[in-house]
Amino acid sequence: MTDTLILSQFVSSDGTVIPQHITGLCKKQHFRVTRAVSLAQRAGLIPKKSGTPVFGEWEKWNTYFKKF
Repeated sequence: MTDTLILSQFVSSDGTVIPQHITGLCKKQHFRVTRAVSLAQRAGLIPKKSGTPVFGEWEKWNTYFKKF
């Protein structure tokens, strides 16, 4: 899946994937949606869960950009 509007239907307001028993998807399709949502969140197309680090510990390896 590449359509973020379709993927956003399976994401709650806090950024978590809606459980399988609520969506009514089979196990295989729910796994695919979960994986697609995760990839879209990593790409910045869908908002992540609150409290999730954006880049992790990237600042110690970054020599070109200094945060002021």
